Amino acid sequence: MKRANESKPEDSPDNASQIPAESVDSTAAEKTQEPQDQPAQAVGPPPDGGTRAWTVVIGGWCCYLSSYGWLSSIGVFQTYYEQNLLRSYSSSTIAWILSVQVFILNGMAPVNGKVFDSYGSNALITIGTFLHVFGIMMISISSEYYQLFLAQSICSGIGAAMIFHGATNAVATWFSSRRGLALGLASSGASIGGVIMPLFGRIFPPWIGDHIGRFNTAILSVTFGAILVLGMWIPSSTSGSAAPSIIFAALYGLPLGCFAAILPALVGQITTDIRTIGVRLGSTFFVTAWAGLTGQPIAGALVQRGAGMGNMQYVYLKVFCGVTISLGAALLAAARISSRGWRLLERA
Repeated sequence: MKRANESKPEDSPDNASQIPAESVDSTAAEKTQEPQDQPAQAVGPPPDGGTRAWTVVIGGWCCYLSSYGWLSSIGVFQTYYEQNLLRSYSSSTIAWILSVQVFILNGMAPVNGKVFDSYGSNALITIGTFLHVFGIMMISISSEYYQLFLAQSICSGIGAAMIFHGATNAVATWFSSRRGLALGLASSGASIGGVIMPLFGRIFPPWIGDHIGRFNTAILSVTFGAILVLGMWIPSSTSGSAAPSIIFAALYGLPLGCFAAILPALVGQITTDIRTIGVRLGSTFFVTAWAGLTGQPIAGALVQRGAGMGNMQYVYLKVFCGVTISLGAALLAAARISSRGWRLLERA
């Protein structure tokens, strides 16, 4: 046993004085660089099921009901404002209250997506719930145009956007092969106040998309919508009967609901790193926000252009809808070909 006062040999590794300074500096630099050379921890695949995952879908359904479902009823506000609070304003001017709300719901997607990727959905949904409820409360005591704009378009719009994107991103990250079905079930909350056909339109097409391909389903569904508008809605103007319009309204819920539900699944399908899905979905919804901002004012202008044409008053609007939906179907087909090629029978 070595005594305490016994000196160490001069060639001992413990003798720091014998180690060159360059070696010490080199060793320290290597230790400093080691954490940077470590690969990032991989993220495992989504659970794609289980109690917690389906609980997220239920929560998403409630969020869709209170956010996108609220937005689906804006036509009622347009009519009410025209007949009551804002009788002195034109239809196009009133439509800006509602179109800005639609724009904010989709336009805030990039910001909400980045917040989700960094912090998750809890902060988004909590703050969004407060703003959405507060905005609705302010609507109830508003009587001027600017008051309704601030309460409904800005405050409620921001709150609904945070709720909607927090729920959409959360559901998308818990599923992979059944992502379409999960998002379809969640988005059915937005149509619970409607008729039975739109409800089916939000659930079953995304579920079919999980089996035959989501791009394939979206292309077929949107093409079907264009056919309905151009082949049924426009001719109904001269039919002299309300039956074609009623049938159109019932059937159109299928492609409309399908597109709204399957769009996040399409983005998730081409996203290789699930940690970036918030930003990717945000970018997609930001593009659609401009359609929401301009759609209603354009529609109001087209209806006014057809004033005095009797049953054909809405024909300009109908043609505009049919052409834009057809263009949407063509762009979806181009995206599908870009990602999978011309193999039409392949699941994509």
